Parts: sequence; structure tokens; C-alpha cells
Amino acid sequence: IFFVFSGYLITALFLIELEKTDRFTLLTYYRRRFIRIFPPLVIMIMTTLPFTLLLPSDFRANLAKQVAAAVGFVTNRFEIQSGLSYEAQQTPQLYIHTWTLSLEFLFYLIWGALLFVLVLWLKKQGLTGKKLLSQTRFVVFVFAILASLASIIYLEATFDPKYLSYSYFSFASHAYPFFIGAMIATVVGVRISEKQKAQFTVYPIKKMLLWTGIPVFLLLCLSLFGKFESSWTIRT
Repeated sequence: IFFVFSGYLITALFLIELEKTDRFTLLTYYRRRFIRIFPPLVIMIMTTLPFTLLLPSDFRANLAKQVAAAVGFVTNRFEIQSGLSYEAQQTPQLYIHTWTLSLEFLFYLIWGALLFVLVLWLKKQGLTGKKLLSQTRFVVFVFAILASLASIIYLEATFDPKYLSYSYFSFASHAYPFFIGAMIATVVGVRISEKQKAQFTVYPIKKMLLWTGIPVFLLLCLSLFGKFESSWTIRT
């Protein structure tokens, strides 16, 4: 679901930019995506690294490689080469959760380049304004369907119960939710009314803190009292 939202939001924002400016600036797109992901990632790693000294030595195995893989957005490839499961207990990886960022970052790179080339090609055909937008929507919609089907077929063709690590961490086998989100974006887009914008600006701070505090409290309780091997821990 997270990947679907990501594909939907990126594609919807692209269409909004194309509708407003009649163009798509690739470098600006890449800069926004980098600023959105990289600084929080670095802060997370710098905050958690000192606490690794409190953990058993097994948790610090290959720590430098884990950090390098996370910062380089290649955690998924690192885990594939390690051949480990996401829930492996014998050789725990502290930053294994950053594998999703690796897939997301790769999608940003590929999708942004493809959209940029598409806009250039359609403009060379003499399309501008509403014609450019509608044709772009159509091409993206069709491509997203084909890419989703190709990813699902690839997942089924390469699935190996004895080597789940590749199917779980590979971008090719997880590309379909990104493109499902992109397909949805071409149909519904993003529309925020002036009334909704006004509601966001005056949203009560107490209510925001309440809805933020409740899940934080639940996660804290889960961290303190939950057992990893429990099915309830996995479900929550």
C-alpha cells in the first residue's frame, strides 16, 4: 500500500506541474525527491548509531556495510546478496527496514526520467496545453498497466520458495504497486478545494497532538512489552 501511495502521489504531482506550467523540470523533480528522503534518513542513522553500543555484538555485525547500503539506497541489493529474510533472527540487520527506501528511490529515478522523455517526445509532436496533458495521461495510464502486469508476471516466474529473499527485496518484483498508484493518479489526480486548504491552515493543534500521541503511545507499549515472535506484534 505504501508503494501504491508513492506511485500515485509522484505521478499526480507530475500531472499537476504539467498542467500548470506545460513542462516538466527533471532536475527540480530529482532535487525535491532527494530532499524528501535523504536528510531524514541521515538523521535517523545518526540518532540510532550511538545506541548500537548497548546491543549485543551480533546486532553490530556488518554495521558499516549496513549503513553504507542504507545511505546508498541499495539495502535491498545488500539483503538479496546476504540471502536473509526480513524477519531473520539469527543474523539481525539494524537497518533492514530501509529496503523500502531503496525501491522508492529507484522508482523515483526511473519514473522521473521516463516522464521527462515522454513530455519531450510529445512536445516534439507539436502537442501543448490540454492536448499535451490528455495525451500524457493516456500514455502513462497504458504504460502503467503494462508495467504492472510485467512486474506481476516477473514475480510469478522468478518466485522460489527456497530463496524468498530475491522475491521479497527485488525492485522488479515490487514495481507493480508503484505503477498501480501511477495508473490511479491518471484517473483521479489530486484536487484540493479552497475550503479544504482553509481547514488545513486552522487545524486544531490539540487534535493534531492527540492523533499523533495515540499511535506513538501504542508503539512505545509494543516496543516495551511486545514480543517479536508474537503474531500480535506482526499484525500491529
